[in-house]
Amino acid sequence: GQYFCTSENADRVVSLALDKLGHQVLNNEKQSLVFVEPSCGYGDVIEALVSRLAQWNIASNRVSILAFDIDPNAIQ
Repeated sequence: GQYFCTSENADRVVSLALDKLGHQVLNNEKQSLVFVEPSCGYGDVIEALVSRLAQWNIASNRVSILAFDIDPNAIQ
């Protein structure tokens, strides 16, 4: 079966991940950031990530996001 997270769960996952990285890493303008989402489904976690990075004014040219899903129907 398939499981798609709620927007609340997506926000929580993103918060925990970014807290782990810490503001020192996120605010280091010389450091590139790469995020991988191996089961993106409809992209809820990616949307939460992009939103949070924008709120924190993280420059988009420092960020790469790789998102994919094994089920092609999930990403249509």
